[in-house]
Amino acid sequence: MMSVEVLDELARTDITEQSRDTLVDISKITVRGDSPRQRLAFYMEQVKNPYCFKVGNIPVKISFSDDGPTLEDTLTRFFKSIKKQRQV
Repeated sequence: MMSVEVLDELARTDITEQSRDTLVDISKITVRGDSPRQRLAFYMEQVKNPYCFKVGNIPVKISFSDDGPTLEDTLTRFFKSIKKQRQV
């Protein structure tokens, strides 16, 4: 798992200075793992920077408010919801 320092540095990435070719297309990422923690680790390994990526050819930069949920909490909830949908 990435350290808080590395995540802070990635969050400060200026997406306007990134080439689209270097951004990971999250629509092509597959997520595997039995637990939310495993799925999160697998996703983070593939996405490289969870704050800057692309969907198709569209660059995306996400940010969070200081008093909101953490990236890890948000992604964990997201992967739990995906698992729930697949079970239905």
